[in-house]
Amino acid sequence: MTIVGALSVLVSGFYLWAIHLAAQTDPTLTTPPGWAYATWIAGTVTSAALLWWHQRHPILVFTGVFVLHLTGAVLIGNGGLGGVALPLWFSVYALATFARPLIAGILVAGAWAIATTVQLVLAATAGLSLSAPEVVVVAFGQGFFFLACYLIGVGMRAERQRARDAAERAQLIEARTRAEAAGAVSRERNRMARELHDLAAHQIMDVLLTTRAALLTDPNPVLEEVEQKTAEALGSIRSVVGALRDGDTDPSSSEPEPLTDAATRAIERVARERGLHVQERVTISHEPESAATATVVSVLTEALVNAATHAPGAPVAVTLHSDSTAVRLEVRNPMGLGEGQNPRLADSGYGLIGAAERAHILSGQLDTGIAENGDWTLTLTLPATRSEALR
Repeated sequence: MTIVGALSVLVSGFYLWAIHLAAQTDPTLTTPPGWAYATWIAGTVTSAALLWWHQRHPILVFTGVFVLHLTGAVLIGNGGLGGVALPLWFSVYALATFARPLIAGILVAGAWAIATTVQLVLAATAGLSLSAPEVVVVAFGQGFFFLACYLIGVGMRAERQRARDAAERAQLIEARTRAEAAGAVSRERNRMARELHDLAAHQIMDVLLTTRAALLTDPNPVLEEVEQKTAEALGSIRSVVGALRDGDTDPSSSEPEPLTDAATRAIERVARERGLHVQERVTISHEPESAATATVVSVLTEALVNAATHAPGAPVAVTLHSDSTAVRLEVRNPMGLGEGQNPRLADSGYGLIGAAERAHILSGQLDTGIAENGDWTLTLTLPATRSEALR
């Protein structure tokens, strides 16, 4: 912004010098009073200063710069751009980059029409009579700069969005790598626990049983001490085995949780932690595979957290249906403040990109959007079995 301001002041000085030089060579020309020049330069500097807030308030900055720009054109009375248009063109670029595309397009088109009209009015006031082709040239001359800066801003907006998407994908890959590494460590720990139990605990149990059998026929104090120490050793080994089995994620070590229980537990937990009122309807006629169950529960949790974040206090309707062909999940809640502006699952870091990619891996589909009644809706559809996914 400092560069734009410095260039604007430099061009202002050159423009003033050009006007006075023209007035000296042509006695018929008149120059505006000194206060008009001072006001015009102050407005140019103010316009450059407003650009400091172009990312946070692009609409307000564009409006302020455009008004100051028109004021300068009227004060100087040159029927053109008021001498300096650098802050205006930068504000158009910032508007297209950081504001909503529809609002930015409407504002730029309106500013183009207003600027062209003001230029034509100033030309008529100065006594210039423009033909129809000249009016078209004036309009296109104004529109070229507006359109060029707007398109540059749109391109930059798309590039920023691509960068954000790439960052989210990188985070997702990193999280998946960490999860896979943690899963590998957990499986190795469980394998060690089972081996330890097989190799040590069983042998110590044999020693313990043998010692107790000997005690039945010969109550020897030495055998009693051996029996006591052996029992303590067996308890210690069982404690170590239990610690190694903490956080077990090996599918072979436990039965997968049914979808009904997993979904109900997730709903109750989020409703309790976030104060949600959830109306659930769960109909499971066919139990899906564990991968589909895990994905449904994960997306359901994210959707409930999103509803609590963007529409706190509003009721949430959850519909979950599973049959022999597919698993279908729908989460619906009234729109809250800012939800339509940033349709992203919030708080837990999973996000729409991760949810959609996980559904894609299972040959499923994730859809989000606004329903006809104005509710925000998330719909997940997954094949119930892998054989269905491969068809």
